[in-house]
Amino acid sequence: MPTTIGGTYAFHRSNPISVQDADDTNIPVILDHFGRAELYEKQLCQQCAAYILRLKSFHGLSQSCINDIVQQTEGIVYSATSSTRERLLGEVKQDEVVKNVLDQQTADWSRVGDVPVFQGIDSSWLQQKYFREKFGMLEPVEVKLGERRVIRHNSRKLQRVPAVGYYVPFLDCLQNLTVEGCNEQHCE
Repeated sequence: MPTTIGGTYAFHRSNPISVQDADDTNIPVILDHFGRAELYEKQLCQQCAAYILRLKSFHGLSQSCINDIVQQTEGIVYSATSSTRERLLGEVKQDEVVKNVLDQQTADWSRVGDVPVFQGIDSSWLQQKYFREKFGMLEPVEVKLGERRVIRHNSRKLQRVPAVGYYVPFLDCLQNLTVEGCNEQHCE
């Protein structure tokens, strides 16, 4: 289901999330809190993937560095959401009636508000898969050019090894740009 989501917190506070119907017309629909949470989690996943891709491509960070950043960021977000959850529950549960209603509806408060920041993109393979599927990333293609002869030092024998080259599918890249268009997140 396609959605239109603004990019700032102020936008989210002042505008309901609108969902496009089959006729491609925007009809404002006030989603329940769980529906909004799902939309925000999808947006969070896209933002995290773009963040990882930016770290890799623009800053040239290694995969081990990316893995460390992912792990540390998940720890920071977990601590922040846990603190916020406890403060919110402390404020809300001061009223005895509200406390009883909340305790009846949710048995395990320790899981409420947990945000899976890098869920689905927490390994190198999953990141590459996400980049290909969601961002239309095209990778260089290996092409066998022929064979070359190499002398192995330890055996002093002449061996044939494949000679390979790589090409970047520029036409596919251009087609992706024209089909998907250029939005502000990909064209900075």
